[in-house]
Amino acid sequence: YMTCVSWVLAEDKLDLETSLALAVMDYCLMGTPSAPLRKALQDSGIGSRVIGGGLYDGLVQPTFSVGLKDIKEQDAAAVEELIHSTLERIATDGFEG
Repeated sequence: YMTCVSWVLAEDKLDLETSLALAVMDYCLMGTPSAPLRKALQDSGIGSRVIGGGLYDGLVQPTFSVGLKDIKEQDAAAVEELIHSTLERIATDGFEG
């Protein structure tokens, strides 16, 4: 099994400033092995690898997707909760918190 949480970030194509800001956010969240969202998922031991790829802006509506592969069926909700709680912690405490 695998699970992925996805968001549509805008209804229309992004302006350059917003596109750049989202690219930086994506790199900070997912861009390196020590990036906090990627690390939280990898270190959780729930699945075998991170999936979703983060930001995708190749369509008119940009999306952000992230999840885990090779999970137990009953762990899907735990993955979703881990993603949401990690993002909430980063929003509250910042990347260094």
